[in-house]
Amino acid sequence: MGGRAARTRHATAAYGRLLRADPQARRSLVESQLRARVGRVLRVDPDRLALRTTLGKAGLDLPLALQLKADIEAGMGVALPEADLLPGLSLASLAALVLDQLAAPADPPLSFGAGPPPLEHTAAQPGGAVNAPLSFAQERFAHAQPPGVHP
Repeated sequence: MGGRAARTRHATAAYGRLLRADPQARRSLVESQLRARVGRVLRVDPDRLALRTTLGKAGLDLPLALQLKADIEAGMGVALPEADLLPGLSLASLAALVLDQLAAPADPPLSFGAGPPPLEHTAAQPGGAVNAPLSFAQERFAHAQPPGVHP
């Protein structure tokens, strides 16, 4: 349990350093961190990974892409869509995705206290029924003829 908390604190600190860095230093930090993470996942020397080489040519397949995605998200504090970790992606384009995530404003916190909006267009009928429009499937069912009966 202590190891997970330490990794979380380290990821939060790394994320903070990335946000505080000026744009050019941020790009260098992101590229360096990604090179190290890709090297670790692919089990290759990070210095041998060129920025323009596609990750597929470096040996990234789908299971490793998912592992890399989890590592990047946990360690760098960003959320990457799975479709973006295709083997055709280069280290430079992956860095651009991470930089875009870091530059995007944080989502506003969700509010759970408001509840759903009131249904003003419906009126309760006697017996508790609600006068609401029927769905397409309900309309078809309501107007369906029993089998063998033709209008």
